[in-house]
Amino acid sequence: MATWMEAATTATTAAQGRMLRLNGRGVLRAVAAEPRLALTHRFVLVTAHDVTGDGESAALLRDLQAPVIRKPFNLKTGLLVVNDIIARSIICQEPP
Repeated sequence: MATWMEAATTATTAAQGRMLRLNGRGVLRAVAAEPRLALTHRFVLVTAHDVTGDGESAALLRDLQAPVIRKPFNLKTGLLVVNDIIARSIICQEPP
């Protein structure tokens, strides 16, 4: 969290759905609790599990505009998702 808070540029982070200490939903929950992080950085949830039926996960993904990459995935799929995030970030930074 401190690294994201101190970052001078936008970071795109892939959060694993299942990790030992802090799972992907925990990462998204922590980011959503810090408005500055939610506005500055972009996140992707990488998981083998269907999270569409999980109300909390679905709400976090929607609120953070975080896409889901379902495992297993190929490199092209991952790159397409990251490219889309970069394009949306650029559009959001342009003045009206």
